Amino acid sequence: MITVPSFISHLRTMADGSLRIQLDTRELPPSKVAELYSQMKTEGIFAFAASRDEFTEQEREMLNVAEKSINKERTQSLSKDLRDSLYKLWKSDESSCGDFEDFYEDKMEKMIEQILRRSQK
Repeated sequence: MITVPSFISHLRTMADGSLRIQLDTRELPPSKVAELYSQMKTEGIFAFAASRDEFTEQEREMLNVAEKSINKERTQSLSKDLRDSLYKLWKSDESSCGDFEDFYEDKMEKMIEQILRRSQK
């Protein structure tokens, strides 16, 4: 975790609804600057405290929960993930013939049948 004294100097709403937060710091030692540069373009958790006191145990727990939540966020639906995975399987399977839509339909029907058989036991 990188901690530096800072203040929020500018907020800007982006076109996609996200928020750009500009932070300004005091002059930092070169080691801190290098540490910050090493994290460029890296997603992380932003936490701001108005004082230099360490975060409380409750705040640390909130940060842990937020981090877990970010790691679980999906960029697309589970059904889209499944379709993409089946497409990769179709592309890698040299014995598969026909187009992907036929392959997809066949695999989905087999999975549905398997699930229904298991639910009837």
